[in-house]
Amino acid sequence: MITSYLMILFSIVFIINSIMLFIKNNYKTFTIIFSLTFVFSLIMIFINIISIYNNRDVNFKEVNNYVIADLYYPFADIRNTNSKVVKLTNESSLIITNNFPRLDGEIEFFPIYSAFAVYKITVTNNKYTNMFLKQVPFEEYMVTNDDGTIETIYDRATNSSYDTAYVLCSTIYYNTYESFLYDHAYKNLINGKVDIVFGNTPSDEDIEMAKTNNIDFILIPIGKEAFVFFVNSKNKVDNLSKENIKDIYTGRIKNWKEVGGDNMKIRAYQMDNIGKWQIIFTNFMASMSAENNIMKPDTKIGFDLKSGFTENVKEYRNRKNAIGYSFLFNVHEMINNNEIKTLAIDNIKPNKENIQNGSYSLSTTFYAATTKRALEENPNVQKLIDFILSEQGQYLVEETGYTPIINLK
Repeated sequence: MITSYLMILFSIVFIINSIMLFIKNNYKTFTIIFSLTFVFSLIMIFINIISIYNNRDVNFKEVNNYVIADLYYPFADIRNTNSKVVKLTNESSLIITNNFPRLDGEIEFFPIYSAFAVYKITVTNNKYTNMFLKQVPFEEYMVTNDDGTIETIYDRATNSSYDTAYVLCSTIYYNTYESFLYDHAYKNLINGKVDIVFGNTPSDEDIEMAKTNNIDFILIPIGKEAFVFFVNSKNKVDNLSKENIKDIYTGRIKNWKEVGGDNMKIRAYQMDNIGKWQIIFTNFMASMSAENNIMKPDTKIGFDLKSGFTENVKEYRNRKNAIGYSFLFNVHEMINNNEIKTLAIDNIKPNKENIQNGSYSLSTTFYAATTKRALEENPNVQKLIDFILSEQGQYLVEETGYTPIINLK
């Protein structure tokens, strides 16, 4: 920010010097300096003003609506990287040491099925005891030396052929609203390349492809997710009706005092058009017959040497007058840090109980999908599904930031 201000000041000084030379009739020097600096200075001023304008929210927290897969890599301890994968606090009731089911799914559920692929293993051999997370079968990463000590072969653990043998993430995100697709995960299940897919209900296209290949999906509900609207935790408003939300995002309601809050202008953030959250939001507005009246999102101008000036939808910044929307998983951390709060919709809070019983209307079920063929070919598929539905498995669902399908006491 300081650099931007200095660049503007520097450019203004050059322009003033050019004008002074012109006033003093030093035309030759003026012509040279003006030609070299005036246009450049104006461009620099423009770029830096844009930079200052776009970065004025830099001190306000942002809600990240993308799942960063690297943060949930299931074998991160072997890779010696930081990992946010949820771990059990006690010994796993299921340890599979061979023929581990091959997992795939949508990117938004990668943090969950990544956790299911991680087991706490204790290896004891006289002098050696080690507790760490790793891909199974874990013997592939271990060698026993002549003196009886056990050593981890890190080179094998970082080899892609081992990493992708059991845990995939085949979701493809395209960069336009019309071509935003979940692709390949269910196709891999149909083609027998994987045993379990974690995701939402398969698309009509996937169902049709399954029928063509004489495959019937077996969908096992394993958790629920909620689409939520949220505000700064200091905002007085705790509840909005669906009608209120429609009016806010169509521009009819512009001030928080109109819905019981402080006298401040509402800053209604939207998302860009490449995420599922925007599809859900658009569908929500469509249910209110307002999908064609959504006001234009707040945008920012960016600049790079390759593409020049570009206009992008601004990310949510947690100003006191802000409102945004996302999935509960994405705002889980900021809620726990008391930085934002989720709003009740028509007096129904998006808490675990209301999401589980379906009274919070903006909630959906997600599944572990498999096939009869996968169950017959690998008995461990059913064992893993049973584990997911066990208390430990549902604990992993809840601790990851989703709502378990069963009530954990």
